[in-house]
Amino acid sequence: MQDGDGDWSQWRASATGAIGVVAVGDDPNADNLFDGVSGLVTVEGVDAGDGLLTVVGVGDAPATFPISTATVGGTTLVVTSDEDPDVADLTSPVHVFTNSIVPVAQTNVDSNGKPLLGEAPLMVIQGATSVHYDPSSLGFAAGATPGTAHLVGLRADLELDVVGSDAIAAFTINGYAPMTPIPLQQGTGNAVLYLLPYDASGHLLVGPGTDPIVLLDGVAQPTSDTSIVRSMLVNTHWPGSVPLEVSWGNVTEQFTIVTSTF
Repeated sequence: MQDGDGDWSQWRASATGAIGVVAVGDDPNADNLFDGVSGLVTVEGVDAGDGLLTVVGVGDAPATFPISTATVGGTTLVVTSDEDPDVADLTSPVHVFTNSIVPVAQTNVDSNGKPLLGEAPLMVIQGATSVHYDPSSLGFAAGATPGTAHLVGLRADLELDVVGSDAIAAFTINGYAPMTPIPLQQGTGNAVLYLLPYDASGHLLVGPGTDPIVLLDGVAQPTSDTSIVRSMLVNTHWPGSVPLEVSWGNVTEQFTIVTSTF
């Protein structure tokens, strides 16, 4: 939906049949069913079948949109990473650092395998740890206690294995193992490198974790972001070969940064 003035406060929406309209904000009886900034209206399926969404703008005639709903036949849940292209979507079980927030994406199909729009409701089953939905990030937040929790849908179960930084057994930088030269182009400013930690069984650990300690002051430093892959900035104006020592959890590794003009 679009509004030329960007003011959605007077827009209204209603639904009939197999769909319902979700109110914006904490008041389930709120009049304004549009997000005041984006103009989004949220529709939920209340039954399998056909529904009709009716939208009325300021001074406009009602516009109607037919929407069909179907019973979910299958759901796939993955933890996603938009930061490091080398990190694929992670399927269950996903190993997550304590005090981290991970984005969970889902895809749904009907009983014939046809893709469905929207998301099915998820429930958190707590184990020894604490995991909850974080609306500010649209992700799921792990607590400070290690343990296992499950995100469960009608046709899906994503296990989150929450661990501390003491679970780190090894880590790489941009996929380069310790003692392997990491090539960078000289003089291009700060390069972003990604630290990928693994446990003793070779499972990738996601989330910021505790701060790595980088012993290369003025040349390399870890970022303080909250993405699922910890990154590090390296100043590429440094010429030639530079040793890099990184300590994370109980592990210390030696790397070498090599800059050249290619």
